[in-house]
Amino acid sequence: MRITSDSIASTSGPTLHHSSSYSELAPDVVEQSRSTHGGRAPNILSPGSAELLKADIGTAGDTRASAPVLSNNRAFNFAPGPGMLFEDVMLQAHREFMNWQGTGISILEMSHRSPEFGSIIDATRDSLRTLANVPADYEILFVQGGATQIFSSLPMNLSKAGDTVDYIVNGYWSEFAAQEAGRYCNVNIAAIDETFTTCPDRATWQLTPGAAYVHYCANETIHGCEYQEVPDVGDVPLICDMSSNFLSKPLDVSKFDMIYAGAHKNVGPAGLAIIVVKKKLLGAARPETPLMLNFEALAEAGSMLNTPPVFPIYFAGLVFAKLLALGGLEAMEQYNRRKAALLYDALDQSGGYYTYPMRREVRSLMNVPFALATPALEAAFLAEAGEARLLGLKGHKVAGHCRASIYNGMPLEGVRALVAFLKDFQKRHPVDASADLEMRDE
Repeated sequence: MRITSDSIASTSGPTLHHSSSYSELAPDVVEQSRSTHGGRAPNILSPGSAELLKADIGTAGDTRASAPVLSNNRAFNFAPGPGMLFEDVMLQAHREFMNWQGTGISILEMSHRSPEFGSIIDATRDSLRTLANVPADYEILFVQGGATQIFSSLPMNLSKAGDTVDYIVNGYWSEFAAQEAGRYCNVNIAAIDETFTTCPDRATWQLTPGAAYVHYCANETIHGCEYQEVPDVGDVPLICDMSSNFLSKPLDVSKFDMIYAGAHKNVGPAGLAIIVVKKKLLGAARPETPLMLNFEALAEAGSMLNTPPVFPIYFAGLVFAKLLALGGLEAMEQYNRRKAALLYDALDQSGGYYTYPMRREVRSLMNVPFALATPALEAAFLAEAGEARLLGLKGHKVAGHCRASIYNGMPLEGVRALVAFLKDFQKRHPVDASADLEMRDE
């Protein structure tokens, strides 16, 4: 299947085919990660904040239930993005909000040309390089516009007019990315799952000889399908949209030529996107590429061609330091797997009361869509969940039903609270055994 600029000229978006406590991270993983990272995170924190963000490491394998520990009557937010953030990081940002490290001004008032912000953006970049083991021959860019803007800037920078690029489609966002790229070059849909319930196997991909690059989405936020391994595409540049699973587990950056992600799921507030790109790919942007979308120009300016998203960059630095303090991405993956297993087990053990569409082998660690028997039952579920302070569970408008996003910032207590609610709701709202409990394409 090919997409050209003529075929999508009037398209505004993709056409669907179908419709905080972290005390239980494993100490051995934490110790190994601390050794790898030299025992500490690059210092972006203010004096005293290291104590605030210090990991409270418990006993490996401890599965004791505990009551929710959120302060200030905060709810558990299962929204897909902006998603739930680490509470202690938000408290740190709150503490520094009016007067950052004794400067007398808020981070919101700080000039991006000041030495103070220079130290913040440098520390944020260094922390990410340490956390994700980003090799020296990769550039880290902090950009505005979100991952959706990169759908456009990517082909402008890494392809020429008339080039063919290969896209793998396994959900809404990868299809959107392919259609947007079709405005600038020829797009070959090298593989597609039209049900959006799995990830096309690498053996089925029909790649184009001489393609400018291959693009895929590691985790489809709406449909809950996640690639479990990095595909091998040979010498062709491999580009990956990691917006909804970035930093949820270890990644080998060297297997990719470019990674990009919106920050408002696992990294911080909306307004920031992150690009990790091989330096050798820079410098090939088309002449008509807008300056603000030119990767080489952004790299040369240190991500500050204009005023960057100062607060999101600052907050991202605090999150990166937090993840390093918790033991790095190895520890975060173990914690995320515990959360996901707890939720999937509850759905699987409901006897078909709750169903999910994606195949088991591609189930996402981050985004868990599920359905109940009828729209009325789902409406009651969402209303009662809101009353129980379990928020953001409504599915995306193009897919419907329900969805729980359990990003890094979602504590285990939040998933336990949701599981308890799932079981209680099922007891209080039984359905006829003959009811159709399958996920419907409505």
